[in-house]
Amino acid sequence: MIDPASFCRMALVCKRLAYHFAHEQHIWKRLCQGSEFGFKAMHYSFACDVHGIPEYTLGPRYTPFPRSMPVQIPEPLSSWAEVFQIFPRIRFTGIYISTVNYTRPGAASVYQNTSWNSPIHIVTYYRYLRFYPDGTVIYLLTTVEPLEVVPYISKENVKAARAISQKQFHRQMADPGNTITGPTDTIPPIAMGALRQAYRGRWRLAKPAPASDSADDVPQDDLISGYESLPVKAQSAGAPPDPRDLVIETEGVGPKYMYLLHLSLRSVSAPKPTNANMTPPNPSKNTKLAWKGYWSYNRLTDDWAEFGLKNDRAFVFRRVRGWGMN
Repeated sequence: MIDPASFCRMALVCKRLAYHFAHEQHIWKRLCQGSEFGFKAMHYSFACDVHGIPEYTLGPRYTPFPRSMPVQIPEPLSSWAEVFQIFPRIRFTGIYISTVNYTRPGAASVYQNTSWNSPIHIVTYYRYLRFYPDGTVIYLLTTVEPLEVVPYISKENVKAARAISQKQFHRQMADPGNTITGPTDTIPPIAMGALRQAYRGRWRLAKPAPASDSADDVPQDDLISGYESLPVKAQSAGAPPDPRDLVIETEGVGPKYMYLLHLSLRSVSAPKPTNANMTPPNPSKNTKLAWKGYWSYNRLTDDWAEFGLKNDRAFVFRRVRGWGMN
C-alpha cells in the first residue's frame, strides 16, 4: 500500500470495497505492523546520532506490535483501525509547522514626543519539523513563509546548502538563467538561504512501560541517562511515562551546544457542528505537537539553559504531496 489515505479514497467508489476497508482487521493490522506508515518505523530509543549516523545495538529494538509473535489490541481500543488512528505515531507524509506571532514596540519619531504615535511591529516566524523513518529529523527556525521553503526541506538540500555556505561559491552569471558552470539551481535563493540555518537531529518516542517493570528489567539501550533525563525530571515525580511524549535532539549554534525539544503528540480539536442533527466531524489524530520544554545543553561545561516558550505555539501537521510515498 503506497498511501492509506489514497486507499481510503479509492474505497469510496465501491460499497463492497469500502466495507472491507473499514472492517477487515488484517488490513489495519498490516498497517500497524508495517514500516511504511506503522509502528515498526517508530523509534523508542535513539536510532542514530544528531548527524544521522546510525547507532547499532546487539539486541532487537523495541516495537509495540512485532510481527514475530502474537500481539493483542491494547485496551481500551477495540480494533486495529483504532490502533492505527489513535495510538501515538509520528507522520512522515508532511511537515509539522509552528506559526508564532508577537508584537514589539517600534522606535518613536524624533519629531514626536507622544508615545501613542509610536509604531508597533508584528513579528511572524515559523518553526518547521520534518521527520524521517530512519530516526532523523530536520529542524528549521526562519521567517520564510511555508510556501517558499517547505517543498525544499530535505536532508539532501540541507547538505547542499551547507556546502555552498562553507565553500562560499561566487558564481559569475554568463547570461540570465544560466551560469558558467551550467543551469541555475532549482532551489530558489530564499529557500537556500533558509536551509543554511536548518539543524539536523534525531527523535524518539517515550516507551510505554508497564507498572510492574523495574529498572533492572529495562534493556540498557532504553535507559535514560545523562542529559537525556532532563525531560523526565520535568514531569511530576512518580508519574508513569506518557507514550505521547516526543524527545528531539538537534545540533546547536556551535559544536559544543545541543538543543533538546520535549514535545507531546496531540490531536487538533474538532469544531462543533452548527446543526444539532449533523454528525460531529472525526478529526485526524496525531496531528499536533504541544510544547513541554526546550533546553540548550553545553557539552563542555555540562550546563543546561532553558528557553522560554511564552510566544511559541504548538506544531500542526500539514500534508505535503509526494512525501513518504516510497
